[in-house]
Amino acid sequence: MIRHLYYWWRFLRARRKVQSPDFVESLSPPLPTALTARWMPYGHFIAEVQHELPNAVNLLIGVAADLRAWSEVIRELSVPTKVDLLVVFFREKAMLGLCLPYALRARFAFAAAHLCHQANKLSQGATWKDNLPVDKYIDFGTANKYGHGWNTYEAFRVSMKTLNSVSFKEKTRDFRDKFTHRLSPGIEVGLTNLVERNVTPGGHVSYGIGAAQPLSLAQIASALDDEVIAAKNVLVAFTKLIDEHAVAIGKSLEAASSP
Repeated sequence: MIRHLYYWWRFLRARRKVQSPDFVESLSPPLPTALTARWMPYGHFIAEVQHELPNAVNLLIGVAADLRAWSEVIRELSVPTKVDLLVVFFREKAMLGLCLPYALRARFAFAAAHLCHQANKLSQGATWKDNLPVDKYIDFGTANKYGHGWNTYEAFRVSMKTLNSVSFKEKTRDFRDKFTHRLSPGIEVGLTNLVERNVTPGGHVSYGIGAAQPLSLAQIASALDDEVIAAKNVLVAFTKLIDEHAVAIGKSLEAASSP
């Protein structure tokens, strides 16, 4: 216990030295406070995501900074000590960090699809149909389908490509997918994937015998630094998208109330 307190103290010292990006604030789209029944679904949905999405981005920022600090603490420690600290302090945080970019990308796509679908009432009028897929089937493709008519959507779409990017998957050896569906690389210690089955396009099967080295905290923190930048850029693009919605909805309500 005393040893754990000592390493926690070292972590706190290292954490103070880490220059983490500024945390983001909740969104404040210029949506009219008095909405008609037609816009209630949009209003209630935006009331939730304007806090939840920035909170999720802030979670990624905090986790990335914490892992950077822990990587400094354990850099020259013995393997047994690393294992001890891994189990007590940072294994679950590292796993969370490695899975967050995928989750964030999915949440942004989910929110954009719902909000663009509702906002499309403006352009589609009486032809608008409530035909959005059920929630569990909504993905980035769904968001693209319902968002393409908005001027700011293209910038949002492009920014989303940088979140949970191919580069991130390569740097982390696709940890999130392997953690969910197969056997993931270890973190700091441990060898995995002792046997790997390979199939060529021609159908030839071979087996590779070996082992995958663990991901170091320094590797994970470095990869997450890029994802933090990407997540903040996506949030900026998403903000512009919902601001465009809000302004258009406000003008529509103003026109409807004019004599």
